[in-house]
Amino acid sequence: MCGIAGILFSSATTDERETRLEAMQRALRPRGPDGTGMWCDVHAALSHTRLALLDLESGHQPMVDSSGRHLLVFNGEIYNHIELRDELRGQYAFRTRSDSETLLAAWTVWGEACLERLNGMFSFLIWDSVEQCGFAARDPLGVKPFVYARRGSEFIFASETKAILAGGWGRPSLNRRALAEYLVAPSLSGVQESMIKGIEHLGAGCKLRITREKVVVKKWDEYRVGSGEGDHLAIEALRGALEKSVERAMRADVPVGVFLSGGVDSTLLATLATRHCREPLRAFTYCFEGHDRVDYGHSRMIGSDDAPFVDETVKRIPVELERVVLSQEMMMSRLEMMAAVNDRVPAWEQEFAQDALARSASGRRKAVLVGDAADETHYGYHFLLEEAVSSSPLALLESFDARQREACLSPAIRAEMRPVRRLSETLEEMISGAGYGLGNRMERLRAMSWLVVKLWLGRLLHNGDIHTMAHGVESRVPFADRDVLVVAQGISPLQGYDGGVEKRVLREAARSFVPDAVYRRKKSALPCDPRLGPRYQKALIPLLQEEKVFAEEYFDVSNVNMLCRQPVPDENARMLLFNLLALICWKRHYLG
Repeated sequence: MCGIAGILFSSATTDERETRLEAMQRALRPRGPDGTGMWCDVHAALSHTRLALLDLESGHQPMVDSSGRHLLVFNGEIYNHIELRDELRGQYAFRTRSDSETLLAAWTVWGEACLERLNGMFSFLIWDSVEQCGFAARDPLGVKPFVYARRGSEFIFASETKAILAGGWGRPSLNRRALAEYLVAPSLSGVQESMIKGIEHLGAGCKLRITREKVVVKKWDEYRVGSGEGDHLAIEALRGALEKSVERAMRADVPVGVFLSGGVDSTLLATLATRHCREPLRAFTYCFEGHDRVDYGHSRMIGSDDAPFVDETVKRIPVELERVVLSQEMMMSRLEMMAAVNDRVPAWEQEFAQDALARSASGRRKAVLVGDAADETHYGYHFLLEEAVSSSPLALLESFDARQREACLSPAIRAEMRPVRRLSETLEEMISGAGYGLGNRMERLRAMSWLVVKLWLGRLLHNGDIHTMAHGVESRVPFADRDVLVVAQGISPLQGYDGGVEKRVLREAARSFVPDAVYRRKKSALPCDPRLGPRYQKALIPLLQEEKVFAEEYFDVSNVNMLCRQPVPDENARMLLFNLLALICWKRHYLG
């Protein structure tokens, strides 16, 4: 919905802080093209860029509560704001219809306890002008970002890293651990550590309290993977929760669209969304040139072409479908811009599709429903059924060719960090610290499913937010609805993978809403052109020379050159080439 930024406890003058905030606003303007706001006092300076979706005439930020004590900058949507507002009437004097003011009212009445009542996607900061302290929080799955840094007593925050850098935080320095993590396991990267030293990401379901003396971060919500056998009522409960979540996600004063892939998740959302449209639902789907001539039989992540399943869906429901088609030339021309947009470095080729869909939706829809979070919270990854993959974090890493990837890091980094081993040990510590084990099959499935939610989903949600908001489009995630997550956490892996089929409970909940072919379709990631490998090779070779100092410090150039000379790169090699290209493009934009 917006971009937020601020500088607290700075020794700079008011004019200096305002100049820095204006630079941060400019960096965040694509997130909020409909307006800007700024507020400053001696200890705090807050900024907001607005994408207006609700209460278009008012609801501007930074927003001051009716007492004049608390100020809010907020990014996201509180889906149950109408219900919360009914509870708060008589305890707070409302002046707008916005969910921003509902959040501010909830804080003034309930304090931190308001977090347990919120259903939505959000990151926000509230400044207490009396106590001279700040409080920030992020939604349970981390749909909306909150990035921060501390230098002396000064605390600076924003929706994106690029805004912190624009705000005069200092010369950026590369975090070598994060770089190694990215190259070894891009799907799990960018959640725990920032690519730039000193900049941190507030974790999903975390809250943060800031005073001049210290910053204290605590968990307020933690996703738990189900352990019980469950019962048949889970299907009905999930269906009901999803129907309500889509109804809430469609609340807006502007039309809401949908990204439609032809999978179970997006097809279900599109079907339910049509109930809440006064006009045909605008749907956007993606494909690449020649998609119908590609054999997907050798791909691990892409099971089939999306187009036939999308066609089946649009025969059944009233939608206006827009097909977004990219050529290889168009994809290659977008890579550098995607790396500039994604401050955590593009992790997947599927980001070509996210970027293209968002560009197409921009100017037509300010918000779209997306199927993100369904696979991760409902056991959608079939590879976890393979014992050789789910037995440990190391097995998971090796299944995605982590050893070959490690070989592309410089010998010095390999010797110093032992990236694959270190990351696998870190993941095991995370699993143990969260109360999961790797004993029997059920325990391993729970542990690895939690890891997928914690890191894989964290990265996926970041990518979805950063690419859509770069074009002034908000991606709404009904599968991250609080009530849907409550049901999901009651479903065990044995239910979710019942009969060896991924996402079994969700499929049954969706069965009456989607075509039979979609119901039976195996999980398939957003499509990417498997013929891009030679183009990546051709683009990478000159970049290694142009960025010779960087390449020789961080890469094993000999091994990378061998990768560039492979006759026909397989899927794993192609994805590695993409990551190497994306990393160099990112370096050029963020580090010079």
